[in-house]
Amino acid sequence: MVKCFFMSRFICDSGILRRYIGGDPKYVTMVDKIGSSNIVITPVIRIELHRWLSLYKGLTIKQRNLFRKIIEAFPLLYITENVSKIAIEISDKDNSLDAPDILIGATAIYHKIPLLTANKKHFKRMKKGIKII
Repeated sequence: MVKCFFMSRFICDSGILRRYIGGDPKYVTMVDKIGSSNIVITPVIRIELHRWLSLYKGLTIKQRNLFRKIIEAFPLLYITENVSKIAIEISDKDNSLDAPDILIGATAIYHKIPLLTANKKHFKRMKKGIKII
């Protein structure tokens, strides 16, 4: 269970947000405790969510459009040169990590923002300055 944090920003990965948007009660409660206005995403997460939405079966066009609006309402933390440099450092130390996870983790490290993820094992291997929730 995630602690209740106020006035803090969090990067939520696509696994958390897919479950939230899909209505999973555990993740709806989690995001509600954090406050959706405290969530930011990276372009990689937005791309992952758009891909998920295009593959998600059983949605009406109206539902798909609503989910797209929810996704696009989250503010973006863009990949900068400094984020790229951190990502390269991470990759140089452990090239077994997936590129999207490296970019998400590097963004969290650079901005000193905790990462809320449903897949902690991917990000724990980064070690360098990442706060995983």
